[in-house]
Amino acid sequence: MATRKNLHRWYLALFVALGITCLTAAALAEIGEKEEGWRKNATNGHWYRLTAPLTWSQAEDQAIQWGGHLVTIRDRREELWLRSAFGPYKYFWTGFNDIETEGQWEWVSGEPVTYNNWGPEQPDNWGAGEDAAFMNWGGAVYCQDHWFGWSGDSWNDSYITNQCRGIVEVRGIGVSKRAAVHTPALPELGEKKEGWRKNPTNGHWYRLTAPLTWSQAAAQAIQWGGHLVTIRNGQEELWLRNSFSPYEYFWTGFNDIETEGQWEWVSGEPVAYTNWWPGEPNDYEAGEDGAGMNFGGAEQCVDQWFYAYGNGWNDFSNDSVLRGIVEVGMPHACTER
Repeated sequence: MATRKNLHRWYLALFVALGITCLTAAALAEIGEKEEGWRKNATNGHWYRLTAPLTWSQAEDQAIQWGGHLVTIRDRREELWLRSAFGPYKYFWTGFNDIETEGQWEWVSGEPVTYNNWGPEQPDNWGAGEDAAFMNWGGAVYCQDHWFGWSGDSWNDSYITNQCRGIVEVRGIGVSKRAAVHTPALPELGEKKEGWRKNPTNGHWYRLTAPLTWSQAAAQAIQWGGHLVTIRNGQEELWLRNSFSPYEYFWTGFNDIETEGQWEWVSGEPVAYTNWWPGEPNDYEAGEDGAGMNFGGAEQCVDQWFYAYGNGWNDFSNDSVLRGIVEVGMPHACTER
């Protein structure tokens, strides 16, 4: 690890010395293929995107391939921008680590440490080997032979073998050159096109709403010319998890709002596939009429419920606030953007 980190710093120094000219050409070629996933921070001019769920070392390797490194967070304002751009409900790898020397935390970019946001009693190197920091941590509790963690606004140290999505940061990419890269679009989406993902299997486009109730998310989907997502098979659900994260609950279009117990897709399509978690749907305390994905079970400990992420569905209460996956099934329009 030390050798790879030193090599990365040597590359970074070389790019700076060359005025980033070599990095720009290489990075633009790579970003051209992945344009829609990148976000620009207007304050520092840097570009950011998420990796797939990877170990910390794999995520940093991916960052280097894209011409950057796992994110350096320099102040609170920058962290708030990251949470707004990529979501406050998922754990994301940062470049902060003490792999080289236990207890000496440093940014993989080699920049000086000007800010940290550890949660209470963190970093604790629990069980030894927690050598990298992720953001959006809120706490954890051990209950009935299980650890339950929840999201928040601070950092935690984690095992580098755990798999999270990493935030990659790339600097020095010219806006004028990025503008020349073609990005397909959908009608009436305007400035929101950056958040859309195309499923190459069915040609449909997808994006996330803000955190909303099911009814609010369904209304937003209609405004965008679509509906909350219809999941037709396991392959389609896996694509959604890979595209938007397996570590956050998302509203789907599956609901029994009209008639209790008669689940249907808001799109009106026939029900060809379901993926309920064992024991679901249970309409717990009545009023759980919308289905969310990425559910992994719930357990009550003393007087508090703890929820886990997984690969199943749960019926959530009507007033729950989740991000919804919007589907727009107009592949003919994509060539017009």
